[in-house]
Amino acid sequence: MIQRIQSVYLLLAAICIGIVFGAPLAESSKTEHVFMADATYTSSDHVGLVVAIAISFLVVFINIFLFRNRPLQIKMGYTGALLTLALPMIAFFLYYSEASTEIQYDTLTVDWGTYLFIPAFIFIILAIQNIRKDQKIVRSMDRLR
Repeated sequence: MIQRIQSVYLLLAAICIGIVFGAPLAESSKTEHVFMADATYTSSDHVGLVVAIAISFLVVFINIFLFRNRPLQIKMGYTGALLTLALPMIAFFLYYSEASTEIQYDTLTVDWGTYLFIPAFIFIILAIQNIRKDQKIVRSMDRLR
């Protein structure tokens, strides 16, 4: 299972998403808002964001163990990729929907935690490509029998 390259890619994607739980997503010079009391916006600042990241992590992590059902693994891979793309948008939507009007939007700077979604997305896409290669090899072996 783990010796397959797509399982390694999915594990790396799950690690990237898991690191986001403790990573700062944004920083601000102003601390008037409840989220910015410590001048950083993390995933633990909003329950909805914690749930969204946990769902994305579980989808990617469970996908590692679906190696016997490649069509389902591909579908779960696409689901994980879409969730991974949506997570930064969800994070900043939740921040701006709860932010008061006194906070100026230019005070918010994106931090390194937000960029972890990019390698996670790339790893998921690489895993999907390798799953498709495996599926193609199995089909060609079935034709030879």
